Amino acid sequence: MGKGQQEILTSILLTGILITVVGSVYLWGIPLIQKNRSAATLESAELFSKNLAEKIKFIANTGGKDQMTINIPGVVFFNNESGTIEIALQTEGTIYSTEGEIPIIGNYCVLTTGTWGVDKPEVLCATTKSLGENKYTTDYVLGFRPLQSENKIYKISLVGDISSGGIDHKIIIENAGSKSTTESGNVLIETFIKISII
Repeated sequence: MGKGQQEILTSILLTGILITVVGSVYLWGIPLIQKNRSAATLESAELFSKNLAEKIKFIANTGGKDQMTINIPGVVFFNNESGTIEIALQTEGTIYSTEGEIPIIGNYCVLTTGTWGVDKPEVLCATTKSLGENKYTTDYVLGFRPLQSENKIYKISLVGDISSGGIDHKIIIENAGSKSTTESGNVLIETFIKISII
């Protein structure tokens, strides 16, 4: 075999090895990249929800008005019937179990009365469902429960019209006043927070 033939054969072998290595990296690397991207998206949605809860509590305590820009690739929906803010995302991987609701803030996913100074007023839960091969939908629900301190109950109630929006839309958070009522010997102090998504 001549020197020219040997160089061509070496070049063909190196090209073949390079194609095999690149193909293997692509085959194994792309799903890993997608999984990491999905985990980052879900963690961003968690952080967004926690920041939103903090803003709502701040406005409830101090009054006034504020806003947040939606910076996650999903749909944010204000459900005025349940008084909750819901976020729906689709990803190619998940960090949650697909078995029921997962509490993110709080120990459970119901809005029963908690204890003032012990429990947080916000409850954040995630529910993930598989849509088939490497496709998942995750729904976050943020709500506020009443907190009792002796014979007083404090509650943040989210009010407003049904509204929804996606990335770069704004959530307007506005203190809409409060009222006190007496029920079964307890004074309910309810603060209303108007939610609008524009």
